[in-house]
Amino acid sequence: MTISSGTIITHGLAEYKVLDKIDSGGFGVVYLAERLKPFPKKVAIKVPAEHILSHPVWSKKFVREARILGNIRHRNVVKIIAFMEFSDGQKALVQELVRGAVSLSLAVKQDPSQAPSYFLQALYAIRACHGEGGSAGAIHRDLSPSNILIGEDGILKVIDFGLAKEDPRLTEKLTQAQEWFGTPGCMSPEQYDGSAEVNHRTDLFALGRSFAAAIQGRTTLHAKPESLAEPWSLLCSKLAEHEVGDRYQSATEALDAAFMAFADYNINIGSMGIHVEEIAKHPLPNDVAWSRFCAAYFANQVGYSTQDLYWLAQISPAVFISTHVDANHLLDTLEQSAGVAGVAVGDGFFDDADPLGTLYRRLYPALSTTSKLTCFTRLCEIAIARHRYHVMGCVRAAYGKETNSATLLQLMQILDKVDPTSIIEGRGVIPRTP
Repeated sequence: MTISSGTIITHGLAEYKVLDKIDSGGFGVVYLAERLKPFPKKVAIKVPAEHILSHPVWSKKFVREARILGNIRHRNVVKIIAFMEFSDGQKALVQELVRGAVSLSLAVKQDPSQAPSYFLQALYAIRACHGEGGSAGAIHRDLSPSNILIGEDGILKVIDFGLAKEDPRLTEKLTQAQEWFGTPGCMSPEQYDGSAEVNHRTDLFALGRSFAAAIQGRTTLHAKPESLAEPWSLLCSKLAEHEVGDRYQSATEALDAAFMAFADYNINIGSMGIHVEEIAKHPLPNDVAWSRFCAAYFANQVGYSTQDLYWLAQISPAVFISTHVDANHLLDTLEQSAGVAGVAVGDGFFDDADPLGTLYRRLYPALSTTSKLTCFTRLCEIAIARHRYHVMGCVRAAYGKETNSATLLQLMQILDKVDPTSIIEGRGVIPRTP
């Protein structure tokens, strides 16, 4: 089957119309396409060149790319939608379309302030690819600024797994010793040596070189990580060390170092919600660096929107009670923010109160007595005003965590004032003193 602009492809229950060419190279062509059935959706279709299809090794690598992508489910890795194989030998890979995509280098040039967020997102992608956390992993082996895209929504996507290899215990070895592959300037020394046994740390090397090049506005061959300003020099130089054993030994280790460095150098992260959601889904083994990172972010904020409350509520309770976070300052900032004011007066949706309740409940144990009273009052007011059982549960949880008898008496006085008809107390969890 010949696939080109205008071709209609039927595959199972799906039907696609191939539109314009997005990219081309030695591997073949990537097209923009419209999925017509079962429901409309813009996608990208990767079609291998004839010499790839007819090659005994590279044709298998194309199939392996589909298998690898099909087993990685992560926001920062391009998603495979379908793999198509036709009776005449033609193959195609249907992937999510990264809307408004630009390369890492162009994205950093357009907005250098977003480089820290992109760096963290790239490490999330590598962590997912390498299977850190127990699942079998894959090594990309061709990370470069052109294979790291940034969508119009600010989400980073790692693409092009044509050179990737899986855990060698699970798959046929398709790479031979003395075979060179990768992007010059991003290839690790062990790749230049032609070793078929390059491991996951080759991707970390490539990442360091890619970000050094993007930040310096140079090609990867001319990037100089050691000449970067801190903390970039520290991070990129360590990633791109010549000796494998001198690099960070995993994406998780590199993430810990990045969180700590960005906190120490007071680097502002504009898209914090992305990172909160990632760590909520895939926590780090150690909370220290993440707590330091959150503390630095909180210290620089002057207010929060209602949307901010949703992702703040996803942060681990351990972060709020750590010695790194000034819980009292955070509460003061929240109390003065537009997001909390909006929930308090009834703007937005009823369930906007739920993340606020969760957040205040988690803050409560780390607060001073005065701040505890403010926090508890706010919880009671929101619970009654918005009729939210979830927030009522947060009121009871905060009450249950209090061990000081004098403070308990003050909490009961707040309840008497805010909840005179015992809506919260009447649920039988908070004991009523005679």
